[in-house]
Amino acid sequence: MQINICDEINDARDCGDTPCHIIEVEPMPLTELVPRFGLGFTPGTYREISKAQAEAVAKRVLHRDLAYDTEIMTETEAQALANRFFDCFDEENAQYYTNGDYYSDEASHSWNPATDATFDTGIRRCIMER
Repeated sequence: MQINICDEINDARDCGDTPCHIIEVEPMPLTELVPRFGLGFTPGTYREISKAQAEAVAKRVLHRDLAYDTEIMTETEAQALANRFFDCFDEENAQYYTNGDYYSDEASHSWNPATDATFDTGIRRCIMER
């Protein structure tokens, strides 16, 4: 199911680069985890967010283009894909991180670059030991 949801996300979001990765690893610090996804890490790049905020980020980046805010898929389709993505995980001990503020309803957004792309944002979900 995990590989299928990433394939579905990539097929449904037909513009831009939309990496979707699900890997199983032992709990580790964020500084060690993000490079496994091809992302950069500098202090201040990521901040922890709630699950509700992480779900809002996923829905937003699936629904609308980051550069021009044009619709890529309907909100309903984006929400369904985001829900299926989050269903792949066990919630115990989960922490969510993002490099942007795309979980807010504000008209303009900001982010701390994690790649060489002109625009980038997303969520990183970590399972941390208690």
